[in-house]
Amino acid sequence: MSRLVWSKWPSYSWVMATTLLSAVATNGIIPTAQAQISPDNTLPTNSVVPNGCTICPIGGGTLTIDGQTLFHSFQQFSIPIGGAALFQNDPSLTNIVTRVTGGLPSDIDGAIAAQGNVDLFLLNPNGIIFGPNAVLQVPGSFIASSADNVVFNDGSIFSARTANTPPLLTVSTPVGLNLGTMPGEIRVDGPGNFPPTLPGLFVTPGHTLALVGGDVTMTGGTVSAPLGRLEIISAAEGQVNLSPIPTGFDLEYDSIPRFGAIHLSQGALLNTIGPGAGDIDLQGQTVLVEDGSQILAVTRGPLPGGDLRITATDSVIVQGDSANGQIISRLSTDTIADGMGGDLIVDTKQLQVRDRGLLSASTGGNGTGGNLVLRATDSIELSGSGFETLQALFISAIQGNLDISAAESGLLAGSGGSGPAGQLFIDTARLRLQDGALISTTTSGNGSGGDALITATESVDIISSIFLTGTLQGTTQDAGDLSLDTQRLTLRDGGLLQTFTFGAGNGGELVVNATESVDLLNTPPGAIVPTGIFANSIFGTGPGGNIEINTQELTTAGGAQIGNQTGAFLGTGLIPLGGAAGDVILNVNGTTTIVGLSLDGRFVSGPGTSSFSGAPAGDVVLNTGNLVISDGANISTTTFSSGPGGTLTVNVEGVLDISGTGLSTPLGIPVVIPSSLTSSSGRDDFPGVVATGSAGELQVSAGELIIRDGGAIAINSLGSGDAGTLNATANLIRLDNGGTINAATAAGAGGNIELQTPVLLLRQGSSINTDAGNADGGNIDVDTIFLIALDNSDITANAQQGRGGRVSVTAQSILGTDFREMLTSESDITATSALGPEFSGVVELNTPELDADSGLVELPVTVTDPTDQIVAGCPADSSNRFVIGGQNGLPSNPTRRLQTSGSWQDWRFLNDVAPATAMADDGLSTTEHTTILDAQPMREANHVQISENGQILLAASSTETPRFSGQHDASGECAAHRQNFQ
Repeated sequence: MSRLVWSKWPSYSWVMATTLLSAVATNGIIPTAQAQISPDNTLPTNSVVPNGCTICPIGGGTLTIDGQTLFHSFQQFSIPIGGAALFQNDPSLTNIVTRVTGGLPSDIDGAIAAQGNVDLFLLNPNGIIFGPNAVLQVPGSFIASSADNVVFNDGSIFSARTANTPPLLTVSTPVGLNLGTMPGEIRVDGPGNFPPTLPGLFVTPGHTLALVGGDVTMTGGTVSAPLGRLEIISAAEGQVNLSPIPTGFDLEYDSIPRFGAIHLSQGALLNTIGPGAGDIDLQGQTVLVEDGSQILAVTRGPLPGGDLRITATDSVIVQGDSANGQIISRLSTDTIADGMGGDLIVDTKQLQVRDRGLLSASTGGNGTGGNLVLRATDSIELSGSGFETLQALFISAIQGNLDISAAESGLLAGSGGSGPAGQLFIDTARLRLQDGALISTTTSGNGSGGDALITATESVDIISSIFLTGTLQGTTQDAGDLSLDTQRLTLRDGGLLQTFTFGAGNGGELVVNATESVDLLNTPPGAIVPTGIFANSIFGTGPGGNIEINTQELTTAGGAQIGNQTGAFLGTGLIPLGGAAGDVILNVNGTTTIVGLSLDGRFVSGPGTSSFSGAPAGDVVLNTGNLVISDGANISTTTFSSGPGGTLTVNVEGVLDISGTGLSTPLGIPVVIPSSLTSSSGRDDFPGVVATGSAGELQVSAGELIIRDGGAIAINSLGSGDAGTLNATANLIRLDNGGTINAATAAGAGGNIELQTPVLLLRQGSSINTDAGNADGGNIDVDTIFLIALDNSDITANAQQGRGGRVSVTAQSILGTDFREMLTSESDITATSALGPEFSGVVELNTPELDADSGLVELPVTVTDPTDQIVAGCPADSSNRFVIGGQNGLPSNPTRRLQTSGSWQDWRFLNDVAPATAMADDGLSTTEHTTILDAQPMREANHVQISENGQILLAASSTETPRFSGQHDASGECAAHRQNFQ
């Protein structure tokens, strides 16, 4: 585990040569070589260095007219172990600009010192190497660069590539560093431990230390600017602009066309630690921090901390730990005191944090934590130290003793003190967590949790990893919210996306917007919690947050869940403590698929809310196009305690299909459970957990509701709590092969079932029941056109130790079932009591009354002789008419032409019929091709249809039996789904 040990950094000022000699001798360093510091004699007033010196005072140099800038120019500038370069400058100077023109890199393994408050520039286009014993005793800022020249605000330059003489009358403060086409390397070597045995490169507090060149490499080195500013820039060409600021210089690199590599390894350290941390800015093509190397802008006092910004055109990688495994690779803007922490900002194409790499913008004190801002145009990939390590961390969180500094792989923007956590912002195309990675904005102290706002335009994958925000035990503040926007979200193999409260504060809201899909897959055997999305309240009294998911397709399988719990079942046992559970709201435009259990049977797939404490369970709302639940999965609101269950509302535009069963073993006891919609008190797969709270309500609306092969809708109670209420509305409700609608109770009041559908079909041992044990049976109300119950399918409201319930059926036709005094091998409707007939309930079958005399006409008693109605003759002199009635008869007007169209067509069943010729109204003949197949015998009607005007039709089919779908064409035939009854 990573533990940062903050040591007190000394205050550095000007020291003389004897002090430096004493310092190096104390560290066992004895001067053994001469310094290679030789003037090149290119200035009007040349630099002066004693020959053969090791501790070398440097005098001379050319001074500008205003006396603010001193120029030095050297052929070589290298300092050996134990050596020193002591600039003998006037303390009133502002700048010392030093160039090396000889073509060799500068090798600095000793000390560089200056007087007053001067800023020192060291330029060598061939590179600068700082050894393990390099020390800076510079009172102001220090800029080491492999640039070709320094640019001043009047456009003049001081070149190290071509030794020119600066215009002394116009030169002022440097404004830029102009790199050539092949700038040399800047390298810092060191012992690679922390705290360092040697101070390394540092400037006095409140100033800038900048390394600007080609590739910048730190191998175990230390570079420090407490309360100041660190600038590390690797560029292949272009100009870096300098802007004076109170802490030295701000380096700007917008005009750099090509960048280079920045590499920190073997425990290298960049830091601006202080009472208020300074700023750190890294810019390159690639930035690699590994082997326990760290970049720290940590606030240890009351002042606000600075920001840590890393910008890389290609990639940023933070990975690995030190050789002894004690130090992880880390980027941090933490605060451990009263000062506000700075922001940690990464801008790149690809960001990778892996193998004990960590990015943290957290607070461990009273100060507010900084923000963690990650922008990667291509991808962000996080990889941890294994799922087992993460499991152990999660157990520590549950036990209430999690120290956020113990996190070893991932991203932190949390609070371990009384200060509120900062926010986490991620903007990328693809975000991937795997192998035990962690993202957390959790608080373990008195500060509130931070929000997490994630945008991943293509995908988010959380695999065997955790992304969470919440509050731990003993806290009083609210958890942060978590918002995720993407195209595809996938969680699998123990992946977890969660907001939670373990304290007195509110849990955070969790919102997922996935334009294409959300897939939750596979809980591994032995997992503490299932794969999934959660917003729980456990241990404390704070209410859990709400979960809202908006997507096109939703799948949960292999024991994955979407859950909101008060208290918890964690695979290791029950936790009966927690505040009120939040709600789960799912909006799925396409299909929702809920399948199966985990491989070890301990976790059931599906969304739900539950109460394991005395607080109420939350509600679940699912709006979807189609819904499939199979192999023991469920959608549920359940109470396992004295708290009431929630309301489950399911709205399905198309087909809701519930089928099959699964084998569940959450408490080690195998139990066969149905695939189901459940709003219950207690559950069959938790046989040792006795619930006393009442079950909630269940409201279902669907185009077709199909429950088959042991599937169920359950609003039952297995304990002393009352069963719930079910209201289901569909164009067809079909129960087949043991499908059930169950509102049974063990001891509490029976449930109520209300069904509204044109066709209710029960087959092959299916049932609807509100049976009760030690209470009265519940009520069943069915409003339908056709009730069809076949193959010993029953509707019951029976009781064992109470009165039978009430069954009310309003239908135009009831087929295959009837009221009976007791259950039989036929299909029955009963409301009996085991206490005797006098305790039976009520069965009401409301069907239309049939009048046998309706439509009959009473015949006259006297029969009229038709011969009396025929006139024998008509006088020729009277106004008489002779009319032949019927189709195509004689015209009523004798002056009109007689119609010659065919007046008869043979509709008898013939094998071959020639085209019939008919005359149109205009007298033209038309041909109508009519083909009649082999004569068909009359058949018995075997299904019903409803025409558009609502007329009930009986029809026969020779090949299939259509089922009612509620959609019809103009002829009355079903215009939508047709399927054989199984």
